[in-house]
Amino acid sequence: MKKSNLKILVLFFVLIAATSWAGVLYRIDGIMTINENKVFFQASNATTYLLDIKLDTAKKYEGKTVQIDAVGEDATKVYCLKVKKIRLFDKRISPRGEGDFKAYQKPARVIYNDKGIVKVAGVRCGRQPGSNKDNPKFNWRTVTIKPELIKEVFFIKKPFPPEWIAAHCLMFFQFEKGGCYDHHGNPLAGIVLTIEAYQRESQSYSLVKGLQNEFEIIWILTSWKDYVLESCKYGDYKLVPYKVLFDHEQKQNLLMEALKQSSVNRRGEYYHTTRNNCTNNLVILMNKFSEKKVRFWILPSMIYNVRATMPTMVPSYLIGKGMISKALRTIDKTNYLQYIGGKE
Repeated sequence: MKKSNLKILVLFFVLIAATSWAGVLYRIDGIMTINENKVFFQASNATTYLLDIKLDTAKKYEGKTVQIDAVGEDATKVYCLKVKKIRLFDKRISPRGEGDFKAYQKPARVIYNDKGIVKVAGVRCGRQPGSNKDNPKFNWRTVTIKPELIKEVFFIKKPFPPEWIAAHCLMFFQFEKGGCYDHHGNPLAGIVLTIEAYQRESQSYSLVKGLQNEFEIIWILTSWKDYVLESCKYGDYKLVPYKVLFDHEQKQNLLMEALKQSSVNRRGEYYHTTRNNCTNNLVILMNKFSEKKVRFWILPSMIYNVRATMPTMVPSYLIGKGMISKALRTIDKTNYLQYIGGKE
């Protein structure tokens, strides 16, 4: 099959896959309660949700341990869920995969936010000394951030094979001197937000698996140095940065929202290749604070705008809307040291 025809076929498949439902999918266990005709769900992930469900249906399951399939409006609005299916708890029906999650993935958590200082636990800050290169262990540190010292924000594309259709996107928050440092007092150039399919050791990622409710989702924070080394030293990837064209206040607001959303307990939330992925969630964050808005639906709840979600398409779309700059110099194995201060 010619490459051009294959592109059309894949994009058509993605478009069809993206038009079957609207929102973020959840599958969670818990107990349903009713208070003043409002239905609440005390989930096993220690989160309380407000449910959109018929009251008569909710009364049948009140006080019982149940499992729900539900939809949130988007990844930043998941505390009110519309119930699609409900059943008595069945441990056999759960997100796929067994065993521990992969060592490089761990959720972050804001533990302090006051007087212009934010402290975030669980930020990945490089490999431990002497770590096995094929099965590395990582340093997870608490990082102190001073949001007023935000310098720049970069939207970054990380292509992977086949590059004409596949890529990962992430966001880098760069700080002025003194704006970001770990709990040992080591200064950090900034932090990276990378939204990924949350994989157990038994799982491997693919675009197709991401369409099949195969993975949960995780919002990971890392140091800039960590992410560059993992991509360009230990991996054979390149990073293509674009400057986010926000003013200082917008950058601060974007940073704070990213930290907030990174702390949300997302157990039971499904990753989806087109609907809840690395890229469209970054665009959702930017949409909150940009005067220029990205339209996610061509026809509301029917046809999704793939230019707002496909990593290979989004950068050019955002450039056209004036939300990011043209691509800056690519970072790869030949020059990555220049971008982390010349030291590994």
